[in-house]
Amino acid sequence: VPGRSVQREQDIGPGVCHVYEFVNDGPSAISEGVLDISCPLRVQGRAVLYVTHYTVPANCTSSSPINPSRLQLEQPPTPFPGQDQHYVQKQDGGWNTGNIASTFPLKCNEDECFQLHCRMGALQRQESVSLHFYFRIWSKSFQQKENYPQTIQCEAIYHMQKVPYKIQPLEQPTRLKMSTSLHWAKAETSQGVPLWIIILAILIGLLLLALLIYVLYKLGFFKRSLPYGTAMEKAQLKPQAASEA
Repeated sequence: VPGRSVQREQDIGPGVCHVYEFVNDGPSAISEGVLDISCPLRVQGRAVLYVTHYTVPANCTSSSPINPSRLQLEQPPTPFPGQDQHYVQKQDGGWNTGNIASTFPLKCNEDECFQLHCRMGALQRQESVSLHFYFRIWSKSFQQKENYPQTIQCEAIYHMQKVPYKIQPLEQPTRLKMSTSLHWAKAETSQGVPLWIIILAILIGLLLLALLIYVLYKLGFFKRSLPYGTAMEKAQLKPQAASEA
């Protein structure tokens, strides 16, 4: 886990919510279905996302614990302020997805993945059911990749297992991929001062210092003045030396 000072979910990074809505547009009802969601937790040894919670009116089991570090979560579980929210809808046998990107995808291959298995209940015609999947993106894992566009790719598979009819449908739309684009940029306040400005400021400072020293030298500031008593003693010694001669 990147960092040791993480105590709240806000300390991890920006929040993301994937919303999967399943709409049965008919013509028949659905007796039973299964939804499987997989998202990458770690890619090439670095943490990618941290699952905080999910909401769905179904019985679900996960391959990894939710909020494993037991961080302080936002209550109640509502969409994050200013979060990146993606909306996915299944309707009329087709899929509509938002913010799909294919550049440098971070997805589940042989790396550690989070898998959610939900047994969906009956769904009558024109009824819908939604799944809200909340997670945080590990900002520290991407600090050195601000200008390197990437996407976190989650995959959802829906299996329609039973319909209340003897004749089963021949084709079923079952699979989709959902991506969250990552565009990391440094804040304007965190940008450093350009090197040429620092060098120019040093040169101007040295020039002003040299000019000040020159003016003080012309005014006699650096001339050594003898103490008053020493000058009088030298004046008295000169006549004695002349008489002895």
